[in-house]
Amino acid sequence: MKLMEKWYVVATKSGCESMAEHHLRNQRFEVFLPRHKRIIRHARRAFERKAPLFPGYLFARFNPETIRWRAINGTVGVKSLVG
Repeated sequence: MKLMEKWYVVATKSGCESMAEHHLRNQRFEVFLPRHKRIIRHARRAFERKAPLFPGYLFARFNPETIRWRAINGTVGVKSLVG
């Protein structure tokens, strides 16, 4: 682990966890979005899908002293950094 890097919670827009994860990774943030398998039943059929473990949230690790962390709030799919 790099010096002074900590994990922070990022609130995402409803249903946009994967999109926010993708865009944050493109900006070189280390991101963690825990998922679990979920069975969805529709029209007598069952589908298995990976769903976020914490809907509406993901985690990002960075050092706030060396990185432009305010860019997180302007990222597509992100509501705000939880403070």
